[in-house]
Amino acid sequence: MAVKGQGGLRPPRCWLPALLSALLPFAVHATAADPPLAVDDARVRLVPPVSENSVAYLTLRNRGARPVVVVGARSPVCRKVELHRMRMIRGVMEMAPIPSVTVPAHGAFRFAPGKVHLMLIGLKRPMRRDDRVPIVLRTRSGAEVAVDASVVDLR
Repeated sequence: MAVKGQGGLRPPRCWLPALLSALLPFAVHATAADPPLAVDDARVRLVPPVSENSVAYLTLRNRGARPVVVVGARSPVCRKVELHRMRMIRGVMEMAPIPSVTVPAHGAFRFAPGKVHLMLIGLKRPMRRDDRVPIVLRTRSGAEVAVDASVVDLR
């Protein structure tokens, strides 16, 4: 029902709240959509209690049609988490931080021993076998991916 005003007919004042209420579920869905990454085989290396650092390995599977770039991570069990790569340089294995990794569209990226991994730096407490370690990965788009890793003896 239209209301007659100075400029002619206009909709009643209650239409805006009704429209916003109707569109809200779509807006929430668009901002809270699941990232297209799935996590497999997440594990953290069991280290001696005096160790300050550990390492996490996992596989990311991209269910989406576009590549996903992982640019960082965090965990409450350590001071910081860095993406690291191992590589052979002039016959010497070296480890260095890297800024990101790309998970290809409809593909996978594996964080693995001797290759790219997550370095858990400044452990806040000793870890025990079968402890659960929460890790949050951050993508270039700002999406976050929760990881639940198990502490295992990787010897």
